Amino acid sequence: MTLNERILSLKEDAQAKSKHTQLDGCYVIKTDVKAKKASKEVVHARYKDLAHVEWAFRTSKTMLEMRPLYVRLASHTRGHALVVMLAYRLVQELAKRWRNLDVTVAEGLLN
Repeated sequence: MTLNERILSLKEDAQAKSKHTQLDGCYVIKTDVKAKKASKEVVHARYKDLAHVEWAFRTSKTMLEMRPLYVRLASHTRGHALVVMLAYRLVQELAKRWRNLDVTVAEGLLN
């Protein structure tokens, strides 16, 4: 970048840009699992599975309204969790069956 009186000009350094873009789209997954127990492909696949877990929690909290309950009996809390987990299983099945229809579960339930 150079400044000539009141004119600012920018010159692109293609070599430096190329060097900085070599790792674009790359990321590192660090684990304490030994290579003998799990290959890098297995570790990567398990990392990708976390998206399913995040979706499950998001669905349970929003669509299924699994919220903290203030109940006196542990059996009531377990009962509520059981009902939410059964409902989540239904959501999973609907998502699987409606995938080809290009309809989300929320959209399908509203219509």
